[in-house]
Amino acid sequence: MDLNHIPLAPAPPGVTQNLENPQSRIHEIWIVSAVFVALTISFMVVRFYAKFYIQRSRTWDDYASLAALAGIITYIGVTIAGESQPGAGKHLWDTVIGDYSNQGFIESLVSVAIYGPVIFLVKLALFLLFLHLFGRLRWLKWLVWLGIGFTFLFYISGVIVVFTLCAPTKGRDWLDMSMTHKCRYGNQDYGIAQGTINVFSDFYLLVIPIPAVLSLQLPMSKKLGVIAIFMTGFL
Repeated sequence: MDLNHIPLAPAPPGVTQNLENPQSRIHEIWIVSAVFVALTISFMVVRFYAKFYIQRSRTWDDYASLAALAGIITYIGVTIAGESQPGAGKHLWDTVIGDYSNQGFIESLVSVAIYGPVIFLVKLALFLLFLHLFGRLRWLKWLVWLGIGFTFLFYISGVIVVFTLCAPTKGRDWLDMSMTHKCRYGNQDYGIAQGTINVFSDFYLLVIPIPAVLSLQLPMSKKLGVIAIFMTGFL
């Protein structure tokens, strides 16, 4: 079996497969990653300067934000390292299995596995911010801890799921496992579940502070302004 003629996935309906000279978007991936990492670091520097040196205040959401920033940089670094192989930046149906190696597949798998924990750290920072701002409201405190517990269990369990689906069995290496139905379609199903939870938890984070803001002793115009700031999360 010549692995240089077997694509990683079938082409979608109406799409022509190109295994001879496929287009790679690896440079666009590098540029977008560099731009958004720079923007993220810039915003974080402004935040920490204001909190640590102007307000002289440190809260748990600050430390969670630092952990999230470290996680984001690690995730992008691992992803870019995995994109150094020949098949990087191409559609799955334009990439042949022969372009991948055991090392390349492991790097890709690590990238997929750490995505969940990094997303959890980002959401944890927001949950802890709400706890800091509105922690006196018992109902909100319960909702925050419920959200933290649920997202922790889901995103951390994803690490176990990914490696369980694709871990080598006797007589097979990592690359062999990447071609199995369990690894390929199991990860696809988990990705759909993860995307669904991402959307649900994002809406959850956007909605739970609204009643707390409306209960503040402020003019309605200012309440709406605060809610509008939270709603920027839709972007």
